[in-house]
Amino acid sequence: MDHDEFLKRLEAQKALIGRMGREGLSKEEGEQIAEEGGIGPLQTIVDPNDYDPLDESVWTLTMTLAWIMSRDANFVRSFWAEFCRQNVRLHHRYETVPGPNGRPMRRGYYELKQDTPTGIEGISMIGKLDAVSLLMPRESAQKELVKACLDQQLEATGENTATNELEPVSLHLWRGGEIRFHDTGFNLEPYVSAGPLSRGFQNITFSTRDVLRIWPPILPASAKPRSTTIASETQCGKHLLALMQGGSSPEKNKRDYQDEMTAEFDISIRAFQRQWSLAIEKTGNTNWNKSGPKSPVRDSVSKHQ
Repeated sequence: MDHDEFLKRLEAQKALIGRMGREGLSKEEGEQIAEEGGIGPLQTIVDPNDYDPLDESVWTLTMTLAWIMSRDANFVRSFWAEFCRQNVRLHHRYETVPGPNGRPMRRGYYELKQDTPTGIEGISMIGKLDAVSLLMPRESAQKELVKACLDQQLEATGENTATNELEPVSLHLWRGGEIRFHDTGFNLEPYVSAGPLSRGFQNITFSTRDVLRIWPPILPASAKPRSTTIASETQCGKHLLALMQGGSSPEKNKRDYQDEMTAEFDISIRAFQRQWSLAIEKTGNTNWNKSGPKSPVRDSVSKHQ
C-alpha cells in the first residue's frame, strides 16, 4: 500500500468511526462495515503468544519488578511497552454536548487508542492483575532488586540524567539512592536517584538472563522448560540457514515456511520471524526477502473470492 492509499484508508476509517458514534453502532458492526468496504480491520490486536518476554535480551526496571513479584511471563507482558503498543483498540467514550433544547446531554463516540503498559506503581494497591496471584508486593520486590545490585549479582544499565549517556548504574547510587516513581501519573518508567530533585538514572534495563538466574521461573508440572524453547528456536534457525545457503531461492512463500516451521519446531511466530531475519543476515541471501511463489491453496482461494 503506497502513502496516498494509506491516507485514503485512514480517512475512511475516521469517517466510519464517527458514523459508529452518531448511529450507535457496536464495535462488531463497525468492523463488519470496514471489512466489507475494504478498510478493515479497524482494531489491531496481536496474539500475546507471539510476544514472549522471556525471549527478550533485556528487561526494563518495571518488567524486572513485575517478574520478581510474580515469576509469571504473562504478568510481565502487561508492563512491556513494545507488546502493549502493538495493540490499537476501539474505546467507547461519552461527552457532554448541548442538546436540542439547549440542555446538556451525553453523546457516545468511539476513538482508536493504542494500549499503554500497566503502571507498576499501583500494583501494591491492586494486589492482583489479570488473575495472577502475586508472590510479594511491589515494595518487597524493590528491596530484593536493590539487594541483588548491591551484592553485585545484577548490573543495571541506564541513562545518566547528568550526561544523557548510557552507562552502568553505580554501586554508590544503589547504596544512597532508591527507586522512585514520577508524580505526573502512571505508566512512566521509574528511575533511581538519591532524592526527588537529584540527578540519577532513567530508562534502566537489566539482562533478562541474569534476572532469570537470580529469580528462576516457577514452572507448573506441565510447562515446557525454557531450555527446550530456546533449543527449538535454535534448531529452526539452523534449518533456515541450510535452506538459504548457496544463493538458493525460496520454493514457497514465507507464510508457508512460517506455518510449517512453527508447527514442526513448536515455536512462536515471533521466534520464527527472528530466525528468518537472522538467517538472511548471516547468509546474505536477499532472494529470501522476496515474497516467493504463491501458495497453491491460498492462490486458489484468492481467485475464487
